[in-house]
Order: sequence, then structure tokens, then C-alpha cells
Amino acid sequence: MIDRFKLFGNKSDDIKSIIAFGSAALTSSDKYSDLDLIIFTSDPLKYINDADLEWVDELGEVISRLVVKDIVAHMKVNKLIMKDGPSLDLLIVDVKEFTQVKNYLLAETPLQLPENLIRLINNYIYDFHYYLKRGYQIVFDTIDIQKIINLVFKHEAGSEDKDMILSEERFNGLWNQFWQNCYKMNTWLIGDELAYANIMVDNILKRNLILLIQWYTLLETNDKNLDVFYYGAKLKQWCDPKLYLALFNVFPNAGEDEVRDAVLQTMQIYIKLSNHIALKKEFNPNRLLEKQVYNAFMEKQLIGTVTDLKEITIPLYKLPEGEDDVDAIFISDNGLCSKDGSLLEIDCFLITTNCYKYTKHDTWRKSFKDNLSLSNAEGAFGVVVNILLKNGCCINVNVINNLHLTKNDNHFQQNFDQILNNGIELIHAKEEILETILHRYQDAPKHFLAGQADAKRFYNNYKRFWHTANKMAAKLMRQDFYYAIVVLDNSMKNQLIKMMEWHAAIHHPVKNIYPQAKKIQQWCDPEFYAGLLRNFPHSDINTMFQSLVGEVELYRKISHELAYTCGFKLNAELENSVLDTILECVHVFEEK
Repeated sequence: MIDRFKLFGNKSDDIKSIIAFGSAALTSSDKYSDLDLIIFTSDPLKYINDADLEWVDELGEVISRLVVKDIVAHMKVNKLIMKDGPSLDLLIVDVKEFTQVKNYLLAETPLQLPENLIRLINNYIYDFHYYLKRGYQIVFDTIDIQKIINLVFKHEAGSEDKDMILSEERFNGLWNQFWQNCYKMNTWLIGDELAYANIMVDNILKRNLILLIQWYTLLETNDKNLDVFYYGAKLKQWCDPKLYLALFNVFPNAGEDEVRDAVLQTMQIYIKLSNHIALKKEFNPNRLLEKQVYNAFMEKQLIGTVTDLKEITIPLYKLPEGEDDVDAIFISDNGLCSKDGSLLEIDCFLITTNCYKYTKHDTWRKSFKDNLSLSNAEGAFGVVVNILLKNGCCINVNVINNLHLTKNDNHFQQNFDQILNNGIELIHAKEEILETILHRYQDAPKHFLAGQADAKRFYNNYKRFWHTANKMAAKLMRQDFYYAIVVLDNSMKNQLIKMMEWHAAIHHPVKNIYPQAKKIQQWCDPEFYAGLLRNFPHSDINTMFQSLVGEVELYRKISHELAYTCGFKLNAELENSVLDTILECVHVFEEK
């Protein structure tokens, strides 16, 4: 396949350089390894245009092609499953942008550039180094790319992986986020929301845990050159063997007792490692938060009882007073979690001209003086400030830049319309913003959750699921289970849930279909819901493979029914190819 890309580069005038990286560029690849390449081109739009397929034919017969953002550097990447040869991940780089990086690195004196541009260039350099530092091979070149690579490596010499930098501020931020989400697991389980707890909240816990394990490993080995990869990838290579085995027990199964046991195992590992780090580094985390959450979880109780929404939201009503940068505040029924009259969690949305101000914790400490803990996380609209009050109520403040309301951003519009469609309680809105919200509410599709499952979104979901299943099989075969579950299976679960939402909207119309598996028992086909709960990977590789097969079969059934109803054509060759890969990987693993 490498030879095909040499020929491909020679035939294409717009391609200036091609670099292979990752396992397939080295000696550690196997039959199921992807081939990862960076393509430098003067015509990047050509390669990220879903409709442009001419150039693809040069590479061989393609079963399926998907264009997505890379999870590490957020660049556009072409994912191709080939009929013959490895799957391909092609990162597309605009050579004009890369020239700016070259000029920046070659400058004898610092260039006088805007601060935001310098930050952008430095991020670009960091990402480029991050991809190549584990090894690379220049496949095709017309721009002396090796010279630029040398400059990049010189620039990044001695620098740490950004995620691996351990400071007290980062440690405490992770601590707060972890224990807040342990409490959220408790509240959503009390609220009988098993699917949402498993898919959305537990995934955050596992990402928190693996970052802590990476910090712990680097601190204990005192080896800055040790590669701990990302999101738990290649865990067996770098993790303590006893800890590696213990991590098989942290993933939840179908029942509430099994979920609670898995979260307990997660908490116990986190307590042991975090206490070790805090003692060694003399950090001072929020011990009261840990104690109260742990006790509440063990007793299956709430920290406190809140029944009055108005009482909780008084600070939100007061927030706009004297502040001209608050355009609107509202609460969504999407995130209102309650049980027997007690409010457990509230999703709040703040539209502002000053996002920076409202992502700072000092702003919220002034408003919610009775907070137990604050943390920040990434959400669908940007930063979410999570506030856990001493009375046990969680308030998740989604901070939204007001420019998004007028931008032509399909992803934002679909998510925003979905919130409006399920109902909101307006706390504050400037007149012009109120008009925009009311207009969007009136125009938001009412029959389907996020608009009719049109062909483009259906096929994007469909291809994402099958491409991810293909990759997950290979990861499990190599016993790379943590990354397989936390990143790949969670992505598949999200695609499956979206397909279930569309199916319910078309086949079993109900008043409200909530996102992210919330209140799923109210709107989902009981057979599909039972199938979802049966197929959470856990315990050992064989059981994880069984869950993968079960999940694929469930997705296949739902997507086929929906495609038949909507008149969408499916890719039988893609499905059969992925199923064959899964079965082959099961066989290879068993042979080992």
C-alpha cells in the first residue's frame, strides 16, 4: 500500500508530501493495523469533500469512506476501509498553512505576529510532533519535508505532552471532576437512568481514571521518555501489570448492582493512586468532597434533598443584574433529573458575549456560595461549568457564545433545537435574543428529535458505527481493551442511541424523545432497550467480543428497519467486511 501512495503522489500535482506514521510505518504493525498518513496538499478541499471520489479510485477499491475530525489534533481525516489492504486514515494538511509553520521555525528573530496566530502555530507544531514522535516514514516529497521535521523536533525537544503535565491546579481540577461524576452516577442510578449513567457519566469517570494512571505511572517511573500514549491506548505496554488486570473490573454490566460494583472498583483505584500522588507532590485536594460522595454512593443516598426549583435557581435569576454581557439564561427539561420530588441535576444554558468570564470558577463562587465543588468539562456547546451544591443538587452551566446563534453551524443548530424541542424554562433574555429563541423554537422540527433522519446524517451515523466497530475488533484482539471501550465502544453507543432515537420517532411517535439515552425507557422500543443493556463490554476480552457482536447485531436490526422505512440504501459489503474482521479477530485472539 505504501507503494501505491508513492505512485499517488507522483500522479497528483497538488500533493507536495506524504508521511506515514504510527504502527504501520514501523515494524509493530499486523494484518489489522490501519495505515496512518499525513497528506500535504495545495487543494485540501478536494480531499475533505464527501462528494469528490475521483482521487479515491487511485488507491484501489474502496468499500467505505468517512470524513471526520481526528480526536487528537482535530484535523480533518479520511477514513477508508479497503477491499484489499489495510484500512487508511489520511490526515489532510493545507500546505499553505504549513508554510507559515516553516517560516516561523526558520525565522532568525521572532516574527511580529498576533498572539492568537502564534498560539495557533505553536499548537500546529505540537500536534505535528505528537504524530511523528513515535516514528515515521517519508513516502513522497517535493518540499524537503525532512528539513521541516528536524526543525519541529528541535523546537519541541524536551517538552512534555501537554496532557501529562502534572500541576496542583490540574490535579485538583481532575479530582473535582471525578468525584462530581461519581456523585452523578449515584444520582442517575437513584433516578432509574441506568443507560444514561453507563454511556455518558461512567465514560467521564474512565477518562478521568486513565489520566490519573498516566500521571501516576510517569511519577513512579520518573521516566519522561516513557510513552503512555492517549486515552489508555497500548495500556499493557506501559501500565503496572497488577493495575492493568484490576482495570478489567471497572467496566459496568447491565444491572444496577453490577454498575455500582464497577464504579466502586473505579473509586477504590482512584483513591489509592490519587492519595499517593497528593502525598508525594504535597497537593491539597477537596477531601470533604471525596468523603461525602463516597459515603453517599455506598449508602445509595443523596447528600441532601432539594424539592424547590425556584430556590435552587435564585442565583441564576440574580446573575444578570448589573451585567450587560448576559444575553439569556434558561433551564432545559433535557437535563432535569429528579426522583420522588427531589431535584438531582439541572442543565442550565447561559448565552453570553464574555465566555471567558463565565467559565471562571470565581464568577460562580460569588453566585453559589453554598457550593461543595466546581469543575469544568467540554460539552456540545463549549465549556460546561459543573457546580455541586452542599444540598446535593448538581447544576451544569453550558456557557454559549452568542455568536453561535447566528452562525450557520448545523451541529450547533441540531443540538440547540433539540433542547428547545423538549422544553425550557426561561430565566432571563434580552429582547433580541428572546426573539431569536422563540423563532428557533417555532421552526424547530417537532416530529423528529433533531430533524428527520435525512440521508446525509443517516449515512454519517451508519459509516461511523461500522468503521469504529472494525477498529474496535482489532483493538480487542491486541487486548487494548481500555481504549477500545472508553473511546471506540462509547462512540458506537452514541451512534446506536441516535439510531434508536430516529427509529422511535418514526415507528413509535411519542411526545418527547430525550437525547443521550435520558429517560430512554419512556420512548425506546423495550426490545431495543434490553438489547442495549445486554451489550456493555466488561470483565474479560471474550465477554467484550461477545458484547461487540451483540451490539453490531442490534445496530444492524435498527438501522435496517429505519433504512427500509426511509428508502435509504445500505452498504452490505461494508457490513459483511466488518463482521468478517470481527470473527477473524475473535479467532486470532483465541488462538493466542
